[in-house]
Amino acid sequence: MRRRKYGFLFAVLLLSLTSLSPSFDITPSGVRELPGEALLPADPSPGLEKPDPGPITVGVSMGEKELTQLNQWNEQFMELNSIEVNIENMEDWDEGSMTERLRLGEGPDILLLDSHYIKPLAIKGLLFPLEAVPSGIPESALPAGLLPLLQWNGYQWGIPLDADPYVMVYEAGKEPPEPAAYREQRSPLFSIDPADPYAFAAAVFAAGGNPEQPGEEETAKLDIPSFSKLLLQESTEEYQKRIAEGSAELAPLRIAAASDVNQDWPEGYEVMLLAPDNSGFAPVIQSRSFALTGGRETSSTALTWVGAMTQAAARSDEWLSVTGRYSLLSSGTVMDDSAITPLPAPLAFESLDTYLQQGASAQLTFGEPEGFPVYESSIQQLLSE
Repeated sequence: MRRRKYGFLFAVLLLSLTSLSPSFDITPSGVRELPGEALLPADPSPGLEKPDPGPITVGVSMGEKELTQLNQWNEQFMELNSIEVNIENMEDWDEGSMTERLRLGEGPDILLLDSHYIKPLAIKGLLFPLEAVPSGIPESALPAGLLPLLQWNGYQWGIPLDADPYVMVYEAGKEPPEPAAYREQRSPLFSIDPADPYAFAAAVFAAGGNPEQPGEEETAKLDIPSFSKLLLQESTEEYQKRIAEGSAELAPLRIAAASDVNQDWPEGYEVMLLAPDNSGFAPVIQSRSFALTGGRETSSTALTWVGAMTQAAARSDEWLSVTGRYSLLSSGTVMDDSAITPLPAPLAFESLDTYLQQGASAQLTFGEPEGFPVYESSIQQLLSE
């Protein structure tokens, strides 16, 4: 099985996200007040040379290969723009420690993190709204289906970089049953990584349930305690090892991120993109976004860097081949002051897939703005019982 067999579907999905973009102005306004503070003052000396704010710092949590690629693009950016940017790889990143660093003023100027964490940090007053910074990013280039995770109190707090849709993997020739048939199963049906809350949510979605509110009787459409017994818990490495060994104890359906499937998956397996008509609920897509944590002194330069990196990820298949993830910015977008040479507009598809019928991906928050950490811990507790 090769990535090209289903890569087109993912490309169409991402175009669908972008095509549903709402009217959203991310240029600064002189009449809107920022949440919890007075309106930003106008620059008192627009004609004077401004002091150098010093090096920009970027906090990421990445594997070695994708970090190497990002560093290469960063070297290009620094050479062409004469701006120093230091990238810090925070391998053991967690929300608690980062919140403390930001409160002490010791955090990076830019963060790249799971989009579900953008809103909680914004609510705590630790991020800088994009409306306060002049931007060269047109609204049509932003994927509408993922923007709800980045918006709070009428403002946008993050810029999407890439997405990782969740898929179903099964042995070729053994088509998966219809969602309604899943509830009749008595033996393990789905294999998921117990450390991945998105995999659990995607399994709920595949079985016809609501990944945003699993366990809620009015919306779930399936009994979660009973459903959890259909889950075989194992990492991707363990699952692939059992495939190689020809184990007879494999669950027939593996729920995984597309990035896992895009990286050296065994031959003889098919991939299905989980579609909304499974249940009518929003599909599960993990995404990463950039957020600004600095103030006016660094935000303009920081946003220029973010623009260059998002354009770099969109310009070719490099980011996909290295990370297995799909760039979210249109490759035809021209970023102001970008170090990356803009490419022609992407190929137009005759028709856009209706993958996101409701115009948004699932928000795994139990309906609360800061609910993702609670969602994550609740799933881990359920799976450990």
